[in-house]
Amino acid sequence: MKSFVGNSEDVRLTKVTPLLLLGDLDAYRDHQRRQSEAYKKLSDFLAAVEKDDALGTEFISLIWTLESRGILSKTFGILSDDERDEMVRVVRMIKRLVYWH
Repeated sequence: MKSFVGNSEDVRLTKVTPLLLLGDLDAYRDHQRRQSEAYKKLSDFLAAVEKDDALGTEFISLIWTLESRGILSKTFGILSDDERDEMVRVVRMIKRLVYWH
């Protein structure tokens, strides 16, 4: 995903850019300290996944792993439903690749 950062034409990337913080704990902490939009959207995403019964069971191991690393959910209310749905699709694609490999 990082190779496409900066390409404003990629709508999917624009919607899921906050997920990049999951791969870099230092960047996550920096964004958390600054209360950046990416941090807030990622926090909203994690909170939405936890609250959704169907998604919560599907993503529970991911949530636990992130919590153990200090990446916690918090509701800021800035993530749109469309962004959330796109993030769910991308995380599902990544999970399928991990299990397939």
